[in-house]
This record gives sequence, C-alpha cells and structure tokens, in this order.
Amino acid sequence: MDNNDLMKYEGDRLVTNTDVDAPTGWTNDFERVRGHEWQENGNIANILGAAGIKGKAKPLFAFEQGNGEVLFQAGDSFYLYGPNNQLILRIENYSELESLASALDHTGFDDVETGPL
Repeated sequence: MDNNDLMKYEGDRLVTNTDVDAPTGWTNDFERVRGHEWQENGNIANILGAAGIKGKAKPLFAFEQGNGEVLFQAGDSFYLYGPNNQLILRIENYSELESLASALDHTGFDDVETGPL
C-alpha cells in the first residue's frame, strides 16, 4: 500500500487518510496509529495477514486512552487492533465509517458490537 493511501497532511500535521473526523477520545495522528507499521511488509500488516485479514488494511483512528487500540478498515469491514496483545476484533454492526465514528463519538463502545475473526 502506498503511503498516500495511508496518510495525508492537514496543515503541518501528518494524519490518517480519511475525510471523517476522529470521534471524541480518538485521534487520527499518523504516529499514534503507528502508521508506518501498516505499510506493506510492516509489522502490523504482517500480523494482520497472518490472522487472515483479507485486503489492504488502512488505519483510521487510535484510541487516546487505554492501550491505544486502532480502528482500521480492510476491504468493506472495520476492525479494532490492540497493539499490546495483538488482539483483533471485527466490528459486526457498522459498515460505514461515518456512522461508526458517530456512534463512538456519542456512546463510546456501548453501541459497537465486536466479534472474533
């Protein structure tokens, strides 16, 4: 995956390449999502491939509290990746980033259903 698919500049800030604003408590800062590790042959890309994630993974937002979980998209699905334990959960009840970000912004994880791969 080309860097331009993963990142863009907003002013002088390097952020993830999405037009959706990060929900409250999340960030789109490219370093916080460990952006370079998502590139082809990067550490996270290799972990996801070994877990059977199909398609190119694109980091979107990092949770600013806790362990810095990363919300990412691969194909048409959304996932959460835990960098400390390498746990990957599929988000079951959202298929559009706008509605998922809105839910996270308004109710946190209360309305987000996750399941194992």
